[in-house]
Amino acid sequence: MKTENEESPEFEQGRCEGAQVRPHANGGQWQLANVLLPELVDVIFRYASQDKATISACALVSRDWRELALPHLFSDLKFRTRNARPLKHFQDFIDAHPHIARYVRKLELIAVLDAPMDPLRPLDLRTLAAVVTSLAGLRVLYLCEPFFDGTDSALSSLSSIMLPRRLEKLTVDICRDEEDTSTTSITTLIGVLRTFPADSIHLSYFDIACVPPSDPRMAQLIQSSSNSMHVVDLKLDRLDGSCYGLERLGLGHLFDALCHVLKPGYLRSLQCRPYKGSDYGDTTKQLFGKFLHHTAETLQDLALPFLLRLPVRYEEYKPDGWSVICLDECRNLESFTLWLDPPKIHSPPDSPGVHGYHGVPLSMVCIAIMAHLPHTLRVFTLGLCERFDPEHIRLSEVGLDVLDDALSGQRASSLEKVKVVIGSKRDFDQDDWVDMDACSRAVREMMPQCEERGILEVVEEPIVCE
Repeated sequence: MKTENEESPEFEQGRCEGAQVRPHANGGQWQLANVLLPELVDVIFRYASQDKATISACALVSRDWRELALPHLFSDLKFRTRNARPLKHFQDFIDAHPHIARYVRKLELIAVLDAPMDPLRPLDLRTLAAVVTSLAGLRVLYLCEPFFDGTDSALSSLSSIMLPRRLEKLTVDICRDEEDTSTTSITTLIGVLRTFPADSIHLSYFDIACVPPSDPRMAQLIQSSSNSMHVVDLKLDRLDGSCYGLERLGLGHLFDALCHVLKPGYLRSLQCRPYKGSDYGDTTKQLFGKFLHHTAETLQDLALPFLLRLPVRYEEYKPDGWSVICLDECRNLESFTLWLDPPKIHSPPDSPGVHGYHGVPLSMVCIAIMAHLPHTLRVFTLGLCERFDPEHIRLSEVGLDVLDDALSGQRASSLEKVKVVIGSKRDFDQDDWVDMDACSRAVREMMPQCEERGILEVVEEPIVCE
């Protein structure tokens, strides 16, 4: 007796939608076996790529599913380096399992101490280079809290390391080259970036020790790495510069070094997120301007590394005060971001005197900077990096209404989107959460012209207490 499925046209054709249908012999009788198409199984594994337990269970279903599951199961590997388990152990594992190594696309190395008082062991960059070379399909390398060896001998040994290919992305998070600090010298940092070339570089959450260009090690490194790095996307997230005299020059010296080692004609995006406690001066602005002059030809996406706060500095509310950073040379710029530190209600009002101008809103600084932007600009983003709440912020000193008039003028007629990023503090104190609806209404009320044009967008960005 035929079943309903056996009488269907799909059975007669030997196929059904979304599956392969094949008869097989069992006890002399033919039965129906449905097997998902490999393409569909691969799509399912792709959606479940973060659920390794589920993919591991699916790999046990059949040999076909095992072959489909392995690339998703081992595409992202995390290894926690400890003093008792150095990177050499991971290298031995990779060498012993080449069938796994060929599937790895992202490698995360996280430094962990065996005990709080244990001394740090420097990350062996030569071993790391050997591991990266063994992983033929590796695209992304993430280094979390690495301790680099910043000695002269260690840096000189890096010059002989040549990787066979470029990475798609290199992330260095909270690195150091001195024990008991979060500071990394520019010479160490440039040496690491040169050793592991990548199209996209993301540096975040550490202090940059000042190394002036006259330093012999710095001069030698710049000479050996001149125009050798082909970076397309550069992101600097909350980097700070150690003090040098009265000005924190670490970030400025980093831009000066990058100006020498980055090859012109490649950089498309420079995204900077300033550290809330950082400060800048005229020298840092000049060094950043030198960097923009070097990379302006191809730059399309830019976020300034300066945190604008009150009181407004001398001349910074005038366009001439920002001519030194060479924004006029970024003729292909399409997206631009400014970061503001809005004043709180409980903070004392700005006093006139040597520290800046009293009564000048931050929007005047934004307008002065915008005077240097090209007509190619399509997206303007204003980031408020502190908790933004109408009940906690002196909105009059931000001056969004004044900025709204400027963004609706003839010069900004080509803008397609004005984005306001609102910082919201997310912690365990439920009463301290920001009312995003109230914030959004406040912003839209202060910027009615952008709202009327339909180009205003208010988005939320959770902020971790620093």
